[in-house]
Amino acid sequence: MKRKLIAATCVAVLSSTGSAYAGTSDADYWINSEFQPSTLSKSEQMSEMEWFIEASKPYQGMEINVLSETIPIKLHFSPFAFSA
Repeated sequence: MKRKLIAATCVAVLSSTGSAYAGTSDADYWINSEFQPSTLSKSEQMSEMEWFIEASKPYQGMEINVLSETIPIKLHFSPFAFSA
């Protein structure tokens, strides 16, 4: 679950910036400002972020579009969701 949260955040960060590249300075910001408290240590979080930085390199310069489907369970629980 934690890995999915980090992955989703990385995708959000990469897609919200004008560039398709995020480096370790960006990872430091997220680790220190957004991912606390965490069950992972900061060094463990940085290790995970470095993996995502390396994994994203083949996709630099690409435009990636995402389509999410609606699933019935999501509609069932949406009235109970917390607002961010």
